[in-house]
Amino acid sequence: MSRKGALLLILIIISSCAVRIPSQRPEVPRAAFSCYRALVRYEFSAPGRRQRGRAVVLVRGHRLYAEGFSPFGGVLFSLWVNQGVLTMVSFLEGQGLRLRLAPESRLLDGLWPYLLLGCLPRNGPSLDPRGKANLGNGYRLSVTGSPGVIRLSFRGREFLRIRSLSRGRVLLYLKPFRMRIDLSLQRLEPICEIFPPPPRLPERILDLNRYLSAEGD
Repeated sequence: MSRKGALLLILIIISSCAVRIPSQRPEVPRAAFSCYRALVRYEFSAPGRRQRGRAVVLVRGHRLYAEGFSPFGGVLFSLWVNQGVLTMVSFLEGQGLRLRLAPESRLLDGLWPYLLLGCLPRNGPSLDPRGKANLGNGYRLSVTGSPGVIRLSFRGREFLRIRSLSRGRVLLYLKPFRMRIDLSLQRLEPICEIFPPPPRLPERILDLNRYLSAEGD
């Protein structure tokens, strides 16, 4: 065997025996419990609006209730999220709003309370090796980086991005509304509490089929 042939054979053997390092799959923290009470500091900003203060967040399974307080202690708003329906009462403006997200996705409905903390429920959707999960009806969740950046998209168009930072800080950005929410976790307790019922308000449908296509035109 020639020297060139022997060298080629050695290279083939070495390459076949080389240890392949698997690509690291993006991961996102999973909540250790399904009920919790959290105290957070928040800063909300959107075109023409800015607000900051403290909020108490209560979660039971897929349901969420929150009360926001101004820096001076006055109640600014109450918020309910349940089965893809958001109900909000602004005491500052004396107005109420009830929105239903369409199309519906049962998998997505169960994620909202946990996304606020930059995590997923313990029994939530599994991620594929690329860090993606199909939530049905055109919704898709993807996780990139470590700590993970969570992205929610509808039919290929991103509408929510969640970035977890250090010390319990979570940034949420709703792209279609140019809305940014900065949450800093102050305290977290695994406690199940009873929510007050939401008020009865006229319901509006937020149809992403129409809204995102119009936003992109």
